[in-house]
This record gives sequence, C-alpha cells and structure tokens, in this order.
Amino acid sequence: MCVSKYSHFCVLRMFKYGSPTIKSKIVDSFMGNVIRLAGHNISSKILDHAYHTVANTKQRIYLRQEFYGELYRQSKDDDVKTLADTFKDAIDMKLSILSAVKSNIDHLANKQLVDNSLVHAVILEYLTVCEDDKIEETVSAFAPLIPLMLTTKDGTQAAIICFYKSTPTGFTAPAFQRFGK
Repeated sequence: MCVSKYSHFCVLRMFKYGSPTIKSKIVDSFMGNVIRLAGHNISSKILDHAYHTVANTKQRIYLRQEFYGELYRQSKDDDVKTLADTFKDAIDMKLSILSAVKSNIDHLANKQLVDNSLVHAVILEYLTVCEDDKIEETVSAFAPLIPLMLTTKDGTQAAIICFYKSTPTGFTAPAFQRFGK
C-alpha cells in the first residue's frame, strides 16, 4: 500500500489515528523492504515519517541495519547499533559491508531520493567510517544533492563532511542553483 499512488494515504491515516500497537506493526511490516521503499518516490515519504515520528529506538536501528547489506536485511542484530558496530568484531567484513552501504546510498542518490531522515542517518554513518580514498567519489556523487540533505541534523552533518572532504572542483554552480546563486 505504501507504493500506491492513492492507497498511501490510508497508511498515513493509520499512522495518524491508529493505536500505538498498530503503528508499531506497520513499522515492523517495513522490515525486509526498506531499501525498496526508500527508493520509491511515494513510499520514501512514508518511510521518513515512520522513521522520524513513529518508530521506537529499536525499530530505527533495525531500519538502518537494512542498508548494511543482505545479511542484516534477512536477520536483525541487537548488538549492532551503528555501522561501525557491524565490523567491530570481524574486520575482514568491513570492505563488503561498506560496499553494500555505498551501493544502496548511490542507488538513492541516482534517483535523487535523499530527502529522508533515515537516508541522512545512513549517509552520515557511512561518511564517518569510510576511508579517505573512497570518500572522494561519494562526495562528488552527493554534491548536487546537498540542498536536499540540509533538512535534518544528520543530513547537515553529512553535508559538512562533504564540504570538508571535497576538492575545489567537486562543488560547482549547478549543485546550488536551487538557492539562486
């Protein structure tokens, strides 16, 4: 229902008027499909609303874990609260987990669907643990999307990291045409 042009209003009404149990069950039903929902124009707004206002702390952690790769999409881990926790015990998994996160956020960046607080949190986590040699291509991909990222605290911190780590040619005038020069 979240991806339908008309029935997504029903989901929003359930979030507005439903009991806390119903709201929690709706957020739990998103598990396993977060990447797909975040990559859809209509459902990304519902996912943002669910992450920002409805989900409890544990559900927020589980929603972020789906960006960390197929392993965390299938099963959730209570010990993993951030991206750095995923490879804390198994350092050999760092490269594969970071590449999975990068491919997921690049997919959303290509669709220009980064105006979501869940996506901002994942981008910030990725930028803080990414190596300096890999960060340049990520920063250049997000340069035109910086105005969309300035709506949340995590997005603003990610934008600051993008400014700090970028080269002078990384940010051009077309990236900020929405602000009128």
